[in-house]
Amino acid sequence: MKANSNFNNWLITEAIIDWQGHGMEELMDALMDPNLRGIRFEELRSMAAPYGVEVVRYDQFMRELPEENRESAPPPNAPFFALINPETERPRIVINVPMLFARERKEIAKMLKHELIHLGQLNRRPVGMSVGGMDVSDQGEYLSNKDETMAFAHSVVDDLISMGARTVEEGVRMLPTSRMWQWIKDNASEAALKRYRKYVYFYLKLELEGEA
Repeated sequence: MKANSNFNNWLITEAIIDWQGHGMEELMDALMDPNLRGIRFEELRSMAAPYGVEVVRYDQFMRELPEENRESAPPPNAPFFALINPETERPRIVINVPMLFARERKEIAKMLKHELIHLGQLNRRPVGMSVGGMDVSDQGEYLSNKDETMAFAHSVVDDLISMGARTVEEGVRMLPTSRMWQWIKDNASEAALKRYRKYVYFYLKLELEGEA
């Protein structure tokens, strides 16, 4: 049995959202540049501003967060995280460390791709509708959210590619070795895991073969 045959039951017609198409490919290349020295907050903000990506410190993020959402916000010791700003509908990176080296920038690029998928979901919806799971404290509910399944599936594929997957078959075979996949598998519902497997397969095809 071929490695990807286990996915056949989930290969129904459903378009995935590509993170590309928002004009941020050059920013991603810059973030992923292994030769770039460590950069500080102001440098990252200057890099991101021409692409409409907001870069803020944690205290500004908390000041601007609605009161009802503060309890479920990431903790102040989180080094960085990303979200879609509901007011501006732009990707926002929240930084809580003094310096960003290659490893940190790689993680930020992955997070930014995740948010660009959410932005694509948002662009397909009526004005005023939100996307994604808002309460990250309930990991089961958060990871089972339909918007998050698509965005996190791409994050898993990013992991698989960084681990050496060069074909769809290799990516599928390596899936159990992904720490992010294990986290998802331990927390998401069975119905959500079916969607995850489908989206992982499609994103592997998109990233490695140029088609979904």
